[in-house]
Amino acid sequence: MYRVLAILALVLALPATALGALAAPAPIAPAEGATFQYIPSFGWRAVAGADHYAVQVAADAGFDAPVELGGSTALETWNTWASVKSALPNGRYWWRARAVDVNGKVGPWSTPRSFRRAWIGQTVPLAPADGATLAYPTAATLRWQPIEGAAKYEVTFASSPDLSNLDGGPARVVETDASAYSVTSGLTTGTSYYWSVVPIDGAGNRGTGSDVWAFTWLWPSQTTLAYEDLAPADDVVDPRFSWSPVPGAARYEVEINADAQFAAGSKFCCDDPTVSTVFSPRTVLLNNRYYWRVRAIDPTGNFGAWNFWNNPSSSDDWFRKTFDTRDPGDPNPSIQNLRFVDNLSDVAGTDWDGDPGTGYQTQVPIVTWDPVLGATAYEVEVRRYTGGACSASVTSQYWNNIVATNAWTPLGPNPDDEPWPNHGRALGHDGSKNLVAGNRYCVRVRALTDKGYDQNGILHDVTGDWTYIDDGFSPGADKSAFQFVGHPDDTSCTGSQPPLTCSAEYPVAADYIAPSHGSTTDQTPYFTWHPTVRAQGYFVLVSRDSNFTTVVDYAWVRGPAYAPRLSNNAVSYADETTAYYWLVLPAAVWTGENPVINPLLAAARSFEKESAAPQKLTPTHGQVFTNRPTFRWTLAHWARTYTLQVSTDSLFSDVVEEVETASTSYTPESSYPADRDLYWRVRANDWNEIGLTWSASDTFQVTLPAPTPSPGNVASSELIPTWTWSPVQGAITYDFELQQPDGTKKLFKGYRAAAVTFAKLDGTGIWHWKVRANFPTASPTQVVQGPWGAIAEFRNEMAAPTGLETPSNGSGAMFRWSPKLAAASYKVEVSQRQDFSGAKVEFVTVENPTYAPVLKQTAYKRGGTLYWRVAAIDESGNIGEMTKALAFRLPPQLKVTVSGLPRRGKSSTLTIAITDASRNAIRGAQISITGAGVRRKGLTKTNGKALVKVRPLRPGKLTITVTKKGYRVAVIVINVR
Repeated sequence: MYRVLAILALVLALPATALGALAAPAPIAPAEGATFQYIPSFGWRAVAGADHYAVQVAADAGFDAPVELGGSTALETWNTWASVKSALPNGRYWWRARAVDVNGKVGPWSTPRSFRRAWIGQTVPLAPADGATLAYPTAATLRWQPIEGAAKYEVTFASSPDLSNLDGGPARVVETDASAYSVTSGLTTGTSYYWSVVPIDGAGNRGTGSDVWAFTWLWPSQTTLAYEDLAPADDVVDPRFSWSPVPGAARYEVEINADAQFAAGSKFCCDDPTVSTVFSPRTVLLNNRYYWRVRAIDPTGNFGAWNFWNNPSSSDDWFRKTFDTRDPGDPNPSIQNLRFVDNLSDVAGTDWDGDPGTGYQTQVPIVTWDPVLGATAYEVEVRRYTGGACSASVTSQYWNNIVATNAWTPLGPNPDDEPWPNHGRALGHDGSKNLVAGNRYCVRVRALTDKGYDQNGILHDVTGDWTYIDDGFSPGADKSAFQFVGHPDDTSCTGSQPPLTCSAEYPVAADYIAPSHGSTTDQTPYFTWHPTVRAQGYFVLVSRDSNFTTVVDYAWVRGPAYAPRLSNNAVSYADETTAYYWLVLPAAVWTGENPVINPLLAAARSFEKESAAPQKLTPTHGQVFTNRPTFRWTLAHWARTYTLQVSTDSLFSDVVEEVETASTSYTPESSYPADRDLYWRVRANDWNEIGLTWSASDTFQVTLPAPTPSPGNVASSELIPTWTWSPVQGAITYDFELQQPDGTKKLFKGYRAAAVTFAKLDGTGIWHWKVRANFPTASPTQVVQGPWGAIAEFRNEMAAPTGLETPSNGSGAMFRWSPKLAAASYKVEVSQRQDFSGAKVEFVTVENPTYAPVLKQTAYKRGGTLYWRVAAIDESGNIGEMTKALAFRLPPQLKVTVSGLPRRGKSSTLTIAITDASRNAIRGAQISITGAGVRRKGLTKTNGKALVKVRPLRPGKLTITVTKKGYRVAVIVINVR
């Protein structure tokens, strides 16, 4: 016995007629010449005797340019619908179908039908309005209308109307899944920018570019300038420049110029931009009249407009920088109380002969004056007065010295002996210079502050005006100051080489006058004492210890007074909370010979030097600043510069910044650690850069502001949103942290604008984001990061497609739905269960909103009720919500079992049993047997069986076709023996 189980023929067929040649399928959809935005499904009526069908799509009527379908130029399907998975380019296409029987014989092609794909593929720009003007900090976010069929968009952004270049480089071309694009890099103020958008579908087909829109970008860089003189004295200027912040500025260029037109060759300051809005030059300006201006610089180096200062209380556009100067005709001297004093007391010097008519005469010329606020040293000039004039030509009687105290005395000429050699300190003396008894001398003094740069970058002394001493003796223009009547020498040791037994005596405690023993001075002092017995000069020693092993000053003088200096160079002493010790070692000969040599016998005196520290003004205790503070303190006497320290601890072991400046104000270029106590202190540095006493420390805090997400941000959307936040004053860029629904975090750095639109969001669900501001430092490549702002939440959703249909053409199955915005493709699933549990019949991705399965899988052949659903997939691969299951029904499959063995030329009976998929007998099924010279029919009875007698006439095959209304056609083939 011969048995065959037939599971063939997937075509939903009408009742079969007599078998014969296959007819051409009759197309029913789409209509000839119809136009669609998407590729439609193709349907035709079932062909009698067809096992399946072949379908072709081509770009020409002769099908010489076929479209690939499923890896071939012809799609095989057991359906009477067919679809193309890919989104084809716009254009006219033709399609046709033909039937194929169970033996592989093909029928004729259907008459080709044409259709046109005409995806509109053109969007409309929405914002900013064409021709609009945008001003920072408004974000330059380009928006356009999302359109159906567009999976993504190509944005071209340029500064030329033809979209060819951007600020001198190639135009920026960006692909994005969003319907917006935020320009996060810097733009040039006053420039018009142009943009256009091209939609692209899921297959990469490009639509038509939108109209070109333009906007003009402005960076409002105007600011209000302010000038302040921090010095309390009228004739001393300590300038500070400030201006209101320019939003978006990374730094500022400050120019101080001596020319109202700001000629390049007259620029005095400044070479390096500042990040602050308060600026105090760290070196002093030369005395002059100045003009100043400021312009902002954005993070990409673009300059804003120049802003010029004008005095709000006058029409002047300049300020005057002075240091201890007087206007012509001002009788008030620059150096106050310039005078001579005696070595015996700090009072007005006693005229030697007591006759005012002969001028001032002295044996011990000590010039002193009141310190000038802001002065760190003084220049003293002493000239020979001869012929009615002050002459510098007599070099042996000309002194031009710098002193770091408020006094001057002559030193002795180079001595022939030294009592205290090899201590590492050079001996101060006047070389070949010496006062000559009977001669008159001129004296003038001027104050010095720190050196300042000229417009060529060369340092120059910054000085006050000269102040002269006039003893009233000289009637001419030059004024005599004093007449020297000779040193108060004790000549009891006679001869140029006295015997060793004739030597000076050691001083006793009572011989020392100033500074008094145990006293404290706030400046480098000058020293006076009584002349000692048999002394014609003195070696002065100042030491940090009473044994004079650490000598800090060593000088030779002829008279009983000494104002510290080393030849022409100023000498200053560091502050000491332990004592200095000083003494004199007299020499019996004016050349320095025969000195006493043991300092332990010289009754050394002590004093302490403790300068008055600058008084801190701001920050005050515990003051809190946003971003960065400005430090201020008072002018200190003897300060050439100031050292400011900022530390994280009160012991200043962790110094975060140390800076030296000539101003009494400083604004840092870098940002300090935020939200913690910081400590600061300041000290003066004297003429010799010796650091003086620190001020007491004090605390302050710096807080860096955090951005705040804008309240208008959408909480959920099917489209990629633009996220915005509040611009932070002083911030130059922003960092953005994005947390995906799966918990993955990504950091994006350096956004210029307070807005971002991502090109992709990879994952539906809840996203979280936060943003922080970055603040500039002195280095253009480094920033200080502020704190993170509040975390914002966004739900990335993709609703299920709508408009689901399962149209019928009399047989077969086809699914279609309404296209969805932002969908690049669609996922279609078919299941035997409404809940889609278990194995799925089919799942496939298509780029058109329609799908016709080929019905080759077993579940399709089995027929019955099935379910389908669809979800959108965006360009990033995110799968949206599935639709509810939609039921459709396929005719059940007939199962055919044949018993019997047909032989050529012999009669035999075939038992043909017909059941459904559940093995239920099928009554009334029509049976047709053809082939090998046989043409017979039969009908199944109640038991689902039919007995058919056949007598094949020749070798070959018998084709058994079974039909019943509501069921699939079943066809099996058996061999004839």
